[in-house]
Amino acid sequence: MIASDMAFRASKELVRAHTDTCGEIDPELLSDLDIAALRWAGVDPFNHSTWAVHRGDCGR
Repeated sequence: MIASDMAFRASKELVRAHTDTCGEIDPELLSDLDIAALRWAGVDPFNHSTWAVHRGDCGR
């Protein structure tokens, strides 16, 4: 699996791991590999300001 595929899959996991509020996730729903792939792509799953995509009800 190439790194861009890993980052894409991890971003889908980030969407699945979010709570009812954009920017909040349940970290137990992300694997270490998901977190590493997101960070490789420049996204810190624990830092909402690094997310490129937000929910429609996000206040950002």
